[in-house]
Amino acid sequence: MFLVDGGDIYFDEPDNACLKTQEVKGIFVVNDGKFTSKKLANTLTSNPRCNYGGLYVKGVLIGDGIDTLVKNRRSQLNSRFYLSSENENAQKTQRRNKIFNGAAVLIEYSPSLWTALPP
Repeated sequence: MFLVDGGDIYFDEPDNACLKTQEVKGIFVVNDGKFTSKKLANTLTSNPRCNYGGLYVKGVLIGDGIDTLVKNRRSQLNSRFYLSSENENAQKTQRRNKIFNGAAVLIEYSPSLWTALPP
């Protein structure tokens, strides 16, 4: 659990290699601060977005700046129409999984957080 009063919580890869989706698990709360990601921001519109710059939060984000975080994170949705199967149901499943797993920021409820809260 992270409680930040008057500061920001950054979700940035240390080397900006963008090799996989960043996964964090926990409860993150900012007060008079915001969530942000600067290193992975794609500020040049001519550059393609990184395929693995997404953020996968297994928990909760409470505070401001989530919209900015989503804008700054890169997403693999640019490849969501790639199909490796000709089966219609498999295609629909694959597209859905690409959308969820490739979202810039994906927040998933994690019941295990509530059974193992910090002291």
